[in-house]
Amino acid sequence: MSNNNCECNCTDAYDMLRRILDDDTCCERTRAQLRRQIQSCPECFAALGVEEEVRALLKRCCETTAPTTLYERISISIQVQRGR
Repeated sequence: MSNNNCECNCTDAYDMLRRILDDDTCCERTRAQLRRQIQSCPECFAALGVEEEVRALLKRCCETTAPTTLYERISISIQVQRGR
């Protein structure tokens, strides 16, 4: 992630992305400041957008719960396997 039109480099940009997305101790004011820095580089800003989309998709996929009947079938299957 390096662009001649901004002062960022890969290491800085990835560190900013990590702080925005992963650092629970990072306050909203700092996040907003980091976002402004990232927005100055279209390439970095696009990477942030992609990362946010991927994380939102993963979160939606992981929130889905299996039907109760599936849990019951698996439990019965495990009990049968243990009984052998």
